[in-house]
Amino acid sequence: PPGAPAIVVADPWPQPALSTLNLALTIGKDAHLHAEVFDLHGRSQRVLFDGAAHEGEVQLRWDLRRSDGRRCPPGMYLVRIGTQQNTVVRKLIVR
Repeated sequence: PPGAPAIVVADPWPQPALSTLNLALTIGKDAHLHAEVFDLHGRSQRVLFDGAAHEGEVQLRWDLRRSDGRRCPPGMYLVRIGTQQNTVVRKLIVR
């Protein structure tokens, strides 16, 4: 939508991830940002960020663990990163 903060997400690295996975994104203006990892069945695995983010670059890191602290099994996951106006989804591969 016009006036919505743009979100640009770089390719997550490293992929496949063995212990941590990094995400770099840029948002066009201050906004509430939510970043969450899901399995392919749509079940939430971990909220990586949920709060105010300032215009510019944001760095996120996932330790490949679920909210309960257990490590996610190898496979493909999706990270959904968004503001109230825009959402971006990227594939994540865990080894």
